Amino acid sequence: MQSAPLLQPLDIQAAAAPQVFQGVAGDTSGAIHYPDQVLAYPLAATDSNRDLVEAWRKSHAFFVIPVDIAIAPAPGAIPDRVDVALAFAGLGQLNRQPLVIDTFPKTGFAPAPFSGKAEVKVGADMKFEAAGIATPSAGVDASLSYAYAPAYANVIAGYGSGSAFWQFVRTQDKYPVGDIPMKLVVAVPKPAAAQPLTASVDARVEYPGGWFSGKGLSVAGFRMRIALPVTP
Repeated sequence: MQSAPLLQPLDIQAAAAPQVFQGVAGDTSGAIHYPDQVLAYPLAATDSNRDLVEAWRKSHAFFVIPVDIAIAPAPGAIPDRVDVALAFAGLGQLNRQPLVIDTFPKTGFAPAPFSGKAEVKVGADMKFEAAGIATPSAGVDASLSYAYAPAYANVIAGYGSGSAFWQFVRTQDKYPVGDIPMKLVVAVPKPAAAQPLTASVDARVEYPGGWFSGKGLSVAGFRMRIALPVTP
């Protein structure tokens, strides 16, 4: 896991030397922990999805891509909201652009009333099953498993052709801190699947007081390499 500082305006001002801002780290807001490399998991044909897989077989391969990050605010700082935006980078032509088919967690996701590891399933349409549906399981596919820690705040999520976003909003008893296991189902064109993908991820963390207070907002960004295994 790598770490990027969550920078607030005061952090930048405190290190406003004329050289460069890269590497500036303040202690007022904390950090985001992220993987610099992840492994995508191929989705094989099953009895339920075979028609869809066969229709795309010559042009695309299907993968689940896990994106696990952790929000680690400074002591005593509890975010009101965390926004995460992801976009695939540097592919150029449309015939090399990965297509995001679905995201997890979805808008309105609420974990079932148990703790520990669980898995979310992918249906015949290659989309994650409905918000809130999850089952406990031992030894599940790592690409579909996740843990109920911390409890999720309100979730809003969406996606475009080559991008996705999540928003986690604080409620009375749930906070968007700690591990946040996000996932994508992606159709990758065969020409692009011959080499790793790169995704750019930006996080925006909003604290009580709002951005206009000068210390109620922090940001971080990173790039992530996605390894694609060979698929038949």
